Amino acid sequence: MNNNTNTTPSNLNAAKNQAMGNVKDTAGNMMNDRSMQAEGKGQNAGGKAEEMGAKANDMWQDAKSKMENAFGGNNTNNKP
Repeated sequence: MNNNTNTTPSNLNAAKNQAMGNVKDTAGNMMNDRSMQAEGKGQNAGGKAEEMGAKANDMWQDAKSKMENAFGGNNTNNKP
């Protein structure tokens, strides 16, 4: 399934897993290979979960950056 050694969710890797999962699911359906079909469905679901994780990570990084800027990080608005 996911051979990515990076533990941070990736939108690119998520899209790749969703696409490969769809291909395997479709091929398994065409060849009546339930094992391949199940593998494809699992890989697709893993890709969707990774996509959600990547979105959550992006949202966290954005919120963190805004908080740092608001409370003294790089905020130039607090200068007298």
